[in-house]
Amino acid sequence: MLKIFLVEDEYVVREGIKRINWQAHGYEFAGEAPDGELALPLIDKTRPDIVITDIKMPFMDGLELSRQLRRDYPETEIIILSGYAEFSYAREAVNLGVSRFLTKPISPAELIEQIDQIRDQIEEKQRERSMQEQYRKDVEEDLKKARKDFFLRLVTGSGSVSEILEQASELEIELKAAAYQIILAGLESRTKSKDEYSASLERAQAELETWIEAEKIIAFDREEEGHAILVMADSKEALR
Repeated sequence: MLKIFLVEDEYVVREGIKRINWQAHGYEFAGEAPDGELALPLIDKTRPDIVITDIKMPFMDGLELSRQLRRDYPETEIIILSGYAEFSYAREAVNLGVSRFLTKPISPAELIEQIDQIRDQIEEKQRERSMQEQYRKDVEEDLKKARKDFFLRLVTGSGSVSEILEQASELEIELKAAAYQIILAGLESRTKSKDEYSASLERAQAELETWIEAEKIIAFDREEEGHAILVMADSKEALR
């Protein structure tokens, strides 16, 4: 259920919007404030999906509030209500990425209609983000599997040098070096304490990451078996 937050200095208008049966329309009324300055900490606490704000308010007006929201909560959709149909206000609202610029008075039915349209847009964005996230995970899994297969071929010598170099190039792995060394790293607990094991795992992971960030070191994730670390150097002596 999407959350709605209202920022309006006119009491009558605020009460009229507040009294809309939001739940009947599938929304949660998350809170209200009479101006932008008072609204910001409440918005930070409630994290609404849609903020409805008047444009003319004391202390912090609707445009300044919109700037703050765009900076701190870019996913939040904004509806500006204005008693003015002036082009300069509307243009500034568009520049700020405001979803709707509506002139007052507006009926509850008209407001709900506009919010329903925004809800459709939010749900579409959520679907797109979900698909992008799934695609990213799939790519990561494919890369992880490809790197694991590559490492097995590397240590077993099951492929020719040209094949290995070609696959390394496809995986953006640089293998050119005069000397190589492979280190197999795993973690075992000497005690039965879960807390001790967890702390040891964190320290070992942090140490491993410092290794991986160094030049000419490549780490391959072997899942439950730990990591395989390929160290490359300009000479055998440098590996010691």
